[in-house]
Amino acid sequence: MKDIYWTKAGRERVLERYAKLLKSWPVPFEARTFGTSQGTTVVLDSGNPSSPPLVLFHGGYCNSLMWARSVSAWSDNFRVLSVDIIGDPGYSAPSRPGFTDDRHALWIDDIWNELGLRQASLVGASLGGWLALDYASRRPERVNRLVALAPAGIVKMSLSASLKILPFLFLGEWGFRKAFARSFGIGYESLKPDERVFFDFLALMQRNVIGRARLPGVLSDAALASISMPLKIILGERDVFFNTAAAARRVLSLAPHAELLRIPGVGHGLVDPTPMILEFMKPEFSPRVPPNCPVEVPLTSARVD
Repeated sequence: MKDIYWTKAGRERVLERYAKLLKSWPVPFEARTFGTSQGTTVVLDSGNPSSPPLVLFHGGYCNSLMWARSVSAWSDNFRVLSVDIIGDPGYSAPSRPGFTDDRHALWIDDIWNELGLRQASLVGASLGGWLALDYASRRPERVNRLVALAPAGIVKMSLSASLKILPFLFLGEWGFRKAFARSFGIGYESLKPDERVFFDFLALMQRNVIGRARLPGVLSDAALASISMPLKIILGERDVFFNTAAAARRVLSLAPHAELLRIPGVGHGLVDPTPMILEFMKPEFSPRVPPNCPVEVPLTSARVD
């Protein structure tokens, strides 16, 4: 299994910083470590074990620290299970299976089985959004509710945007901040002190981690149309990686029950999703009725805001 870091020293710097920052995780947690079909997987387990489970999948080039600003509010109502995604700079294995088959779904099955989950609600961002949507389409009986933040897999990624950002990555710290501002729609100067700490860690990971050779493709019409559980998609109007107007149209045509929010003036980094996700998730404190049971479900009309 190949390493995902350019150098051993880079790997050590990233994981040492991760360990240091996790000491400031705002709520008590247990790092659950276990074997899966894709190697070792680590899940940060926070909140009351008897509360409804909420599983988090972070974005690419990142790890569970992405959720540090949200976990305190969410763990008041849920057992929050933040997964370090395989192949990313967390504590899980460097395995990077392809995205054209069910190997990621089988890996998530292993997580469900290890943690004793029957059903759970999901939150996924970017790459993690693809994982959540793909899993919900393959295992609908295991997912209660789903929120996808700027998810991959709805429409094709814009390569032209990546090419515009690439030159800045070779211009040191200033260049990375410029690339960050362009890609995420957030200026470094506008960040709060704690947000700058996370940004600096993100910069460290970006400089030391080898990019994925293969990225998620577009989910099929059948896959998106099969996602019948309550679904919320949050997009940034200025996302440079995806055409979010096209993404919104595709979601609403294939999953008309979805709640869709397209935030004006915001890029791939979106805004703090904590309250809007909590509001969407809180009504679901009991398992969703399996799709083969007859039940009348009122649909909410979705719109592009």
